[in-house]
Order: sequence, then structure tokens, then C-alpha cells
Amino acid sequence: MKQCNKPIQVLIVLAHALVGWMYCGVLIGIGRQFMSMYAILIVHAIGAPFGFILISLLYFKKLTFRLSYDYVMANGENDFTYLTAAALTGGRNNENIDIANWGDYRKQCFMFKAIYQATPSLGITAGYIYERYKTSDAQYDGYQYVVGTPPSTYLTGAYSDPSFNANLVFMGFSYKF
Repeated sequence: MKQCNKPIQVLIVLAHALVGWMYCGVLIGIGRQFMSMYAILIVHAIGAPFGFILISLLYFKKLTFRLSYDYVMANGENDFTYLTAAALTGGRNNENIDIANWGDYRKQCFMFKAIYQATPSLGITAGYIYERYKTSDAQYDGYQYVVGTPPSTYLTGAYSDPSFNANLVFMGFSYKF
């Protein structure tokens, strides 16, 4: 048996394993909503080898995998300075009027994409994206929808919590003329 010593071959094997693992996860994850665990395991035992055969056949027909990760972060701050300290009252001074928590955010995005070139003109793409966005801002931290005493003013809540987690599955076709 020839030893696999090239890094690209190792990456190909790992990519196949990742796609196979995802295939098994989909079989079990979706199957649990419709069948008993015993039935799912039987379907998995029969379906997994066929899934791996399909993955191998597709690979030799120009299957490409792409994996990406993005990380973006901002740490905002507002620095206020008065020329004369006499303008500041109520215990405020140039040291304590700054806003350290202003527009802070962190965005992380992970994408896995498989591209199958069925013919020289036709390409099929499928993939998964996970995106997480967390924000912290002094003007929205501790946001309340009601202000004042009765009769109160009710706020809409717009921009009060823009943080999110998103899971996206996508598929697309491309045709080159």
C-alpha cells in the first residue's frame, strides 16, 4: 500500500471525512424528528456507505471544497474634552465624561462551501454559513421600553439588541456561456 505523504492528499482525505461527517449528522439530526432512534441507526448504517460512495464519485467529477473564517472587531470610544473645567458641573470633569463603551462589536463568520462542476459550463454550489454578531453600546445597554412614570412613554425598541446568531444553508447554480 502506498503511503499518503503529500499534504494535499491529507487535506483531500480530511475534506472527504468532513463532508461524510456532515452527511451523517444530517441523517441523524433530521431523522430524529421523524423516526425512532433505532430506525435512524438502521437508516444511517445503510445510508452512510452510499453517501460516502456518492461523495467519492462526485469528487472525481471536479468537486471543490472551500472553507473560510472571518473575524471583525471594533472597540469604540468617545473622548470628550472641555477647554475649561469650569464648564463642567455636578462632579463631572474631563476624566469621567468619556464614554468607553461606544459602538463595540464583534462579528465571526464561518463558511463551508462545496462546488461541483458537472460540465465545463454548469456548476452547482451548496454550503453552510454560521455568523455571530455581538454588540455593546452605552446608549443601548440596559435599554428599557418604558420611560417615565404614568402616563409613560413607550419606546419601540429599535436598535436595542442587534446581536444575533445566524445559520444559513444555501445552494446555487452557475452557467458559463
